[in-house]
Amino acid sequence: MEPYTSGHPMRSLRWTCKSTTQLAIELNRQGHRISADTVGRLLKASGYSLQGNREGEVTPVHVYTSGDEAELFLNGQSLGRKKKMPGEFRLRWDDVKYAPGEIRVIAYKAGRPWAEDVRKTASAPAEINLTADRTSLRADGTDLAFVTVSIRDATGTPAPRADNSIRFTLDGPGEIIATDNGNPISFESFQAPTRRAFNGFALVIVRTHAGRPGKLTLRAESDGLPAATCVLESR
Repeated sequence: MEPYTSGHPMRSLRWTCKSTTQLAIELNRQGHRISADTVGRLLKASGYSLQGNREGEVTPVHVYTSGDEAELFLNGQSLGRKKKMPGEFRLRWDDVKYAPGEIRVIAYKAGRPWAEDVRKTASAPAEINLTADRTSLRADGTDLAFVTVSIRDATGTPAPRADNSIRFTLDGPGEIIATDNGNPISFESFQAPTRRAFNGFALVIVRTHAGRPGKLTLRAESDGLPAATCVLESR
């Protein structure tokens, strides 16, 4: 089983009045501790898998929450409940020792449960998952579907260290107009039909053809993994 990280490359942190709580593991991709100024960049929803063998090593965990206080659990064992002081925007557990499994936080507002977040250790990549932001499109030549691609283990947990090269094809009255993965140092073309996953994720943008309704089937393939499909409808 691979040792845990936070991971979605295409989701940014937004301030909101809703109840929000997110976990951040304070390590960079090489498994080294990083500064508090950098940890915000790790707020990407994914798994609890760190590169290399870190069992028993100190792995700081930060919780960003709009609640008043929060309690952190590692594999069901409480690591303590902490309260935010005036002006604080996060809670810190700087002495957490890494152990594979599940890390969970429950945030409280006015003494009551407010929100929670969970991260799990991922094992080896086993499947490709395709999720479209919507499946019904207009056949006008401009409507778009954004399909999130995630590499997951056998239990469906996102595998944040997966960097598989993924090939995409589309059957039906439409076209793939772009692929991406959120990697700021990638030189892969946005128009390429292949894309390497970054932190286990990639993105495909599909556009309909004008005046040609019908079914569109997006197919994703990667060596060593079963192919995955996503069906869209152009009306």
